[in-house]
Amino acid sequence: MSSSAVWSITRSACLTAMAVWLVPAAVLGQGMPMYPIPIEASVGVGLVRDQSPGQSSPALVGALSWDYSEKWWAVLVLEGELGPTSDVGVCQSPSVDSLDNCTDAALFGGVRLRPTPDDRSGLRPFASVLVGSYWKGSDTNDQSFASSHPAMQVGGGVEVRWPNSIQGVRLSVDYRHVFAGERSRNQLRFLASYVIGPRRFTRPPAVSGP
Repeated sequence: MSSSAVWSITRSACLTAMAVWLVPAAVLGQGMPMYPIPIEASVGVGLVRDQSPGQSSPALVGALSWDYSEKWWAVLVLEGELGPTSDVGVCQSPSVDSLDNCTDAALFGGVRLRPTPDDRSGLRPFASVLVGSYWKGSDTNDQSFASSHPAMQVGGGVEVRWPNSIQGVRLSVDYRHVFAGERSRNQLRFLASYVIGPRRFTRPPAVSGP
């Protein structure tokens, strides 16, 4: 199967999942708001390892997530990233001028899958499937990008929170493929994020009856 076919199938699946997620509450019969606001935000720093060209680059990542109910097993995610070094032109030269725009950028949307909150533990694993666009930085001194390409990212990790806390830490490892023909990119990303959100991570202890 060609990379374009893989991209088309993956994009269609994610768009379908998002459409189902936003079906009005009256249809679902759950009494939930139709258009929820972001329930969680995170910011993180990571290391991106490119297979070709062989390089490691720092990255800054921000994300928002939408969650109808903490008892659901998945949430919608929107993620933006700045940081990997472009593979265009002189960006791969050790003498790159400081004015050159050699920073790639990416914007992804998709789902994060995780178990529902546990009564006893503030630690839970998760997996994610995201699709979006990847922009390669140019080797010029303006702030334009050299090109834009579809990309797919899958990964997972663990999230740590404490009962009743609005803060947490998320550790993840992700694999990303940038569909750019002969200049396609395969990247492995290690990310540590600070998470904040009003929803409690764990359920309150069960109260025994008299």
